[in-house]
Order: sequence, then structure tokens, then C-alpha cells
Amino acid sequence: MSLQFNQSDFTVSYAGEVILLLPKEYALLHYLAEHPNQAFTRDDLLDRVWPLEDVTDRTVDDHIYRLRKKLKRWGHRLTLDTIRGHGYRLHVKAQPSAAYPSLHDQELWESMEKVLHRFHLFGQGEAMLLLASQQQALGLQFPAAYRLQFLIETGNIRGVLETDRFSFGQKAYVLLHQYYLLDFDGEPSLRLYQRALEQDPFLFPWQYREFYHLSLVHVLIQTGRVEQALERLQETWALVKREEMHGFVTPVTLAEFYAYFRAGDDLRAEAKLQAVEEQLRQHPYLRETGAYHIAKGLWLLRQGQRQEARRQFTEGLDILRQSKFFSALLYGFHHLIYYLNHSFDDADLAAMFNKQWAKLKADYELEELRPQIERLLEANLFPN
Repeated sequence: MSLQFNQSDFTVSYAGEVILLLPKEYALLHYLAEHPNQAFTRDDLLDRVWPLEDVTDRTVDDHIYRLRKKLKRWGHRLTLDTIRGHGYRLHVKAQPSAAYPSLHDQELWESMEKVLHRFHLFGQGEAMLLLASQQQALGLQFPAAYRLQFLIETGNIRGVLETDRFSFGQKAYVLLHQYYLLDFDGEPSLRLYQRALEQDPFLFPWQYREFYHLSLVHVLIQTGRVEQALERLQETWALVKREEMHGFVTPVTLAEFYAYFRAGDDLRAEAKLQAVEEQLRQHPYLRETGAYHIAKGLWLLRQGQRQEARRQFTEGLDILRQSKFFSALLYGFHHLIYYLNHSFDDADLAAMFNKQWAKLKADYELEELRPQIERLLEANLFPN
């Protein structure tokens, strides 16, 4: 069963119906939904949902009672069960696949895959997540690559770490990205990236291609290996032209901007920004538009245009939030925070966006989960 959670207003939706929850009700249901059909004691739930608060078992019972009333309309699909002598579980009822002939319709799935691909290209994560939440109603089951992507784009990093539905090879791509986006040194990420490429743990060919030709470029730039990054980008451009990968054009141009920006070559950096502007006039994709505003803000800040830079940063982050692509929002924050902290002497501006970054990390437990990500990557990429 696919529940769609929206932390901005503490709502959860299923099959077009939306339920408004209180913040702790939301947190409790979200945790139970991440572990369907698994029983938890009251202490387990207190530690997870109320970790720093002085509350009692009665608090859990009261929240379960209220959640049961609100979830009653979905009782045919899920129930909050009391496990006598233990605690509670969210029981998700199986639904027979025979009820959906669409599961076996290849033509329908191929059409749906094209729709998903287009929404992904446009940066309309909300549309993709809406489709994902309605898989049951549509009678579709998305492939592993999409199911894993949906976990990431909703910020459910814990779910990626804890699920056993995906192999390490399937998880490696997204976990390496998550690790890099929390790593402002760059050298630890470079070590892991290079090892991953040596082992080729990726299940999906497109992941390897994007990882090799684009993701690693940003790590090379951050660690000061600009010449290596530019050489790799030449290979990337050759691939883009050979395979007509139009969706790569703007991300690659933005990568070139960061290479020249890191090298202090403002003329070439500005030229790349102008190229991105022209590309976005033709294809105003949301993720690339948000990323562009952050890049432009950094360039303006270097030119001394502080107020306009701040406006660009804010607009860029707002657009990335609108896209509902959690990974794109992390990328935006990563570039912004890295350069504000390492390339500029503006304590007030740095404090403003570092505060936003700290809140995002806290909301999604990113610092708490980072050691788990690192342990999993180390254990699989550098086995004894």
C-alpha cells in the first residue's frame, strides 16, 4: 500500500483521499508505515517519535487512539493493531494482483514508463510521487529503479538503509550521492566513488553512466581537481552528442560553470551561465531552473551584488522545494553551503542559509543517518 506523506502540512493521502494529522501523529504514522506489519513496544515508539521529550506510555496510547479514528476510512487496506503484551503495529492488508489485469499489460506499462520519464525530465517530482502513491489504484507495479527513486525523492533515507527489497548494488548509486551531499570535504567521497567505479556495483546501466559522466565531476571540482573534471566533461559532451541525451545538456553546462567558478575563471563561468539561461528558455525544467538560480547567486556574490545574490539563492531553493525532488534540493543546498563557507567572507549570509540547512538535516535525520550510510558503503566497497 502506498501512502503519500507531505511533511509541509502534515497530511497523508491514499487513493485521492487526504487526512490531516497533528505533527506527532504524522511522525508516528510515518515511522510505522516505514515498517509495515512490524510490531513495536511503547518504548520503541517513544524513543523514535519522542526522543528528547519527557512523556509516558499513555502518550503513545493516546496518539494510536486518535490515528485509528482518522484512518478508519482506509480500514479495508490497513489497521493499527494492538499486540497484547507487546505494543502496536501497522497491519497492511494484501490485495490480490488478479484484481488488476493492467499488471500484465505491457503496452500500458510502456506508456506509463514514458510518462514517468517525461515528468522526471521536467523536474515535476510531485507528479511522479502522485503516480507512485496511486500504483494500487492504477493496477501497476513500478520497477525497482523507480521504487527506490521514490524513497529517495521523499527524503526517506532511513527506508533505503533499512529495506531488504533492494540489493547493495541497487542502493549504491543513491547512497553514494547521499554521502557526497553531506560531505563538505570531498576527499572521503572521492575515495568511495573511485572504488565504486572499480567494482561497478550498479544494477542499472543509466546509473553508471550518470555516475561516471556527471556525478564524479562535481566531486573532482569540490576537491580542486578542476582539470580532471574538465577532461571528463569533454567525454560527457561526446556522449551527450552521440546518444542525443538532451536531458543532460543543462546539468553538464552547470557542471562546467562550477569548474570555472572553482578555478576563479569568472569570464568562462559567466559564459556558461548565459548558456544555461538560453537552454532554460527552451526547456524550463524545474530542477535545472532551481540549480541555475543558486549558481547565478554565487556568481553575483563574487561580483559584490549581495542583495541580488541572496534573492537568487532564495528563489533557487524555493523552486527546488517546488520540484519535490529531495535529491535536487540537497544538491542545491550542498553547492550553496559549500561555497558560502569556503569561498566568501559573509558571516550573515552564511548564517542565514546554514540555519536552513541545519533544519533540513534535522527534519530528515541526515546527520543521524550519515554514519549508517558510511558503514554500509565501507562494508560493501572495502570488504575485509
